[in-house]
Amino acid sequence: MTRLGTDGGQPVGGQTAGLGSRPCRMRRASQRRRAVFASDFASVFASVVGALAASGLVRPAWGPLEPGRALAQAAAAGSMTPTAPVRSASGSAPTPAPTPTSTPTSTPPVKVEHWDLARIRGEMKLRRGRPFLIHLWASWCGPCLEELPSVESFARKARSHGIAVVSMSLDSAADSDERVPSALRERAPSLTPVIADFDDPATFGSLFSRTSLPSWEGSIPALFAFDSEGVLRRSILELAEPAELDRLLERLIHDDGAAALKSRARKKPRADAGAPPLGPPLAP
Repeated sequence: MTRLGTDGGQPVGGQTAGLGSRPCRMRRASQRRRAVFASDFASVFASVVGALAASGLVRPAWGPLEPGRALAQAAAAGSMTPTAPVRSASGSAPTPAPTPTSTPTSTPPVKVEHWDLARIRGEMKLRRGRPFLIHLWASWCGPCLEELPSVESFARKARSHGIAVVSMSLDSAADSDERVPSALRERAPSLTPVIADFDDPATFGSLFSRTSLPSWEGSIPALFAFDSEGVLRRSILELAEPAELDRLLERLIHDDGAAALKSRARKKPRADAGAPPLGPPLAP
């Protein structure tokens, strides 16, 4: 008895080769019909989509060298996008939705200022009347760069209370115009882009020295707090932690409030000031 089927492309069972090869002939005929159908479908599909592309209704995403195969792949992947709105029954085209545009953001350039000793003294004098701080750092100082974001956050909080923070870099003038703006742009763009330009380190150091405070010997980072009269009150001569900066700001606000109350008390006239003198003493 002959069993119809194939095994590795060969007839299975039976001695009649005709019966055993019949499924193979039927399969080959079926494959030819599918191939003809696929070819006809691809041809018709290519014609339709080509006409649509020529009319501007769709834009197929295929390369110019092989539109045939890529056409079916593009359609299957959904990569053909409409380029014109579909008109309504009345013939009027709907208003297309506005295309969102993104404006590239860029950090404004940082312009560095060079302050000599006279300018530094003048800036400190101008800031009297309210507490202020001076922050010293350098672009070649690793701890300074690490501290910059915390100092910037501290400076913003201080400014909200009317307390100025002046940052001054101790970079040399030779490479400061590139290194300082780059460091500030990346880590603390709102800090003051100032470079201390001085020839006498001893005179510069005297601006940040007071016998009642730890002596500053030029180490950075360093932060110096001055009261409303320009007197040095507090200092941090090392990398400052955010919590330490918050405590310093609280002390400055408290001291400023106490100084303001004391100043108002000194200016307040006495209750008997300006009163007419009493008459002459009564005779005994």
